[in-house]
Amino acid sequence: MSFKFYVLLLSLWSLFGCGFQPLYERHNNGGIADRFLEIEVAPVKNHLGQQFRNELTHQLHGGVTRNRITYRLVTELTESQASLAVQKSAFATRANLTVAANFTLIRDADQMAVFSSTGQSVVSFNILDSEFASSLAKRNARSRAVRELAVAMRLKLASYFESIRKNPGHTNEAK
Repeated sequence: MSFKFYVLLLSLWSLFGCGFQPLYERHNNGGIADRFLEIEVAPVKNHLGQQFRNELTHQLHGGVTRNRITYRLVTELTESQASLAVQKSAFATRANLTVAANFTLIRDADQMAVFSSTGQSVVSFNILDSEFASSLAKRNARSRAVRELAVAMRLKLASYFESIRKNPGHTNEAK
């Protein structure tokens, strides 16, 4: 057998020894994916907020029908744009679009905020001579920012649910 095979085998063996567990692994009392199905994503203001809500709902539920709603996720979004590359004629040719989110997970039973966090996504786009092309580039940048932010929020929620699974007494979560 080759040296690469032994290195791979040793690497996999060390993962099992360190206590590594997949984040989305199913457990006896349900996994992270099951907890995601208990979250209702509250409507968010404006068109960008609607895009974000749709993407996050897709990230959390993946088209699966929810059984019961235990949590409500409330999100506030802000968007800003900054010019980066400026020509001698003082026209910008590149810009950064920043989309930031503050979110709070509220337990439905007692309306208590059990987890809150923030996230931010910065994406770049070209500002072109054509107004239509620049508009499409900015719209594409918004879509990328929303997708990145939804993925980041999903990971933060997964981390939260995993922490309450491992340490139920150290959070605001009811047992």
